[in-house]
Amino acid sequence: MKRQSSRPHTGLQERVASIDTLRGIAIFWLMGGQVLIQRLLALSEVPVPGYVWRGLDRSVWAGLTIADLIFPLLLFLSGCVLPVSLERHRANPKALWLRVIRRGILLVLLQMICNGLLQFDGPRVSVIGPLTHLGVCSLLVTVLLITSNFRIQLFTAICLLLLHSLLTGSISLSERMTTDFATPASFNATFSRNLQPLLQGLVPLPALFNYGLCTLMPAAFCMLIGSFAGRLLTSNSRLSVRVFTILCGAAGMLYAGYWWSQSLQFIPVLWSGSYVLFATGCCLALLLCTHLLVDLPGQGAGALFFIVIGYNSLLVWLTPFLVSFDWISGFLLGRLARSSGQAADLLLLLGSILIQWLILAFLFRQRLRFRV
Repeated sequence: MKRQSSRPHTGLQERVASIDTLRGIAIFWLMGGQVLIQRLLALSEVPVPGYVWRGLDRSVWAGLTIADLIFPLLLFLSGCVLPVSLERHRANPKALWLRVIRRGILLVLLQMICNGLLQFDGPRVSVIGPLTHLGVCSLLVTVLLITSNFRIQLFTAICLLLLHSLLTGSISLSERMTTDFATPASFNATFSRNLQPLLQGLVPLPALFNYGLCTLMPAAFCMLIGSFAGRLLTSNSRLSVRVFTILCGAAGMLYAGYWWSQSLQFIPVLWSGSYVLFATGCCLALLLCTHLLVDLPGQGAGALFFIVIGYNSLLVWLTPFLVSFDWISGFLLGRLARSSGQAADLLLLLGSILIQWLILAFLFRQRLRFRV
């Protein structure tokens, strides 16, 4: 837990309110926002169309919902803050490289802990998970940002997306249509068979790595595009230039993703190229809207709720593995919930969210932030 200065920033900003706001919205969705909306709709007396319910859950296979945008958005926002972080440590290259490597290793280690590493069941502990993607991709993208120029970075981003599409596209449609990714006959094994010709002479990778390797490429693409947007957002360029550039990028990716979806559907679980392009375009559009609503002078007063969450997003992600806020809410509000009838579950959920937010608000006020 580290304390950050509360002084106002000028020039290249250390923290951008719109990025914290957007990250807070994404994390709020994961910490109970999705379930909260579902329970509110369930209590509504007005019939809710089926497509609304489907839009709140992740797609089983083909499709695109709000929930399918959350993880790409978090990767995108992680890329947005990388240019500022690099600029802050560029004066000491050795410390910069050590910090980059340490952060990647710590995030992978945290994911393994979340997957049960401390239960001492080593052979069954998987390294695959959101924090692993965040750690590995941030390491790769940071190295690319340090050692290359914008043209090479953009070329690499395009190559990553195309290579991923070629590898997954080589899998026959009948094999791709499975939705069970846990069995040997699922996508893990199928991808391994298609990847094997590229690994001749090398030790075959364990099955649990295959899907993770597959999704690392489009995940790195999202983070790279986020780094471009973050560099523009924190620069001293005019507002009109920032708005026009991000708007063009968002429109271009949304159109390209939709055009590609005519031949390759949006398949979030496979991270299909069309889905990645369209989702990244949505991230750019959301960032632009949030920038205009939050970052401009006189704006952003109503975004404090989400800024508080986004300020300590990693802590919010980790605490459910350590603390049961549902149990605390039940202990404090159990008697009131039992007398609330059908609204009991909603009340307990609101209590859990409020407890988490109050803790985060205290840390935000003290400028204490958990970071690796």
